[in-house]
Amino acid sequence: MGMEGRKIPANAPTLERLLRLTDHGSVVIYTCEATGNFPATFVSENVGQHFGHEARQFTENPDFWADHIHPDDKDRVFANLPALFESGVHLHEYRFRHKDGSYRWVRDELVLERDSDGNPKSIVGYWLDVTEQRQAEERYRAMAEANPIPCAITRVSDGKMLYANDQHVRLFGTSAEDMTGRTARDLYADPSAREWIVAELEKTGQVSDVELRMQNTAGERFWVVYSARLLVYDGEPAIFGSAYDIRERKQAEDALRESERRLKDFAESAADWFWETDPDHRFTYLSDSELTIRGIWAGRVSNSACPATPTTTNGRPIAPTWMRAVPSRTSRSR
Repeated sequence: MGMEGRKIPANAPTLERLLRLTDHGSVVIYTCEATGNFPATFVSENVGQHFGHEARQFTENPDFWADHIHPDDKDRVFANLPALFESGVHLHEYRFRHKDGSYRWVRDELVLERDSDGNPKSIVGYWLDVTEQRQAEERYRAMAEANPIPCAITRVSDGKMLYANDQHVRLFGTSAEDMTGRTARDLYADPSAREWIVAELEKTGQVSDVELRMQNTAGERFWVVYSARLLVYDGEPAIFGSAYDIRERKQAEDALRESERRLKDFAESAADWFWETDPDHRFTYLSDSELTIRGIWAGRVSNSACPATPTTTNGRPIAPTWMRAVPSRTSRSR
């Protein structure tokens, strides 16, 4: 259907240009009054493609739009509309009843037009069906709720926390209410780490198993294995990230390193000779002090082959050739 038969408001030239772009597109253009139930004065014909209703139904019935808003959303929608008269623009999402009886999620962006005296004259806006996006968001939330690993969704642009599961809240030591609204930068021990994460996500779309140092609200720092991917949440680019706490593993690694350091210190100061070999019987460690005493430079033996087991004769061990070449540090008289 062309422009014929439509009720075109005073700003028709602008709308006519928009209609050429939107009649078969995903955005529904409308105008409405700035009072009462905000009855529609014009709706583009492609509304039928998305919501099943004819454009004339909106303009012939002043309550048509309001009557089709989901009952659970209606009070919120009307309670927030006064913000339009303060700022001149408003964006909200709500469920709208399709002709088939199902509800579709709608993103509704409005702009207030004023007359020469500054009084509200009319509203111009658009509707965009975001049902699939909302369903994807709900799937991500369901995945996060069921996930035993701490998960959160943050906005790419400013790092604002949009959602966090209970495990994430417990890990970072705050309430769900306090967590939502924080920025992701608050949780990184080094804020530049988030900048690196965002850059990697923008290049590849995901980050997997990266070890990062994070911090909770009390300032305690700890290590996590972090993975993330990009998604669209609440209409904006966002990051779905998970952080697996590896504090215990890191503590075990630190304890192992400390144990190895102590063992090495003991080996270097002990009178006995300590060495370590790999599965191919090549030396990986030699205690320097004993080699120095015996007059052999460690570099001559390190990474060289060592017999797996010295041969024996008459039950007495026979030292490998390289051992026999080394004079004893001390001799015992009989």
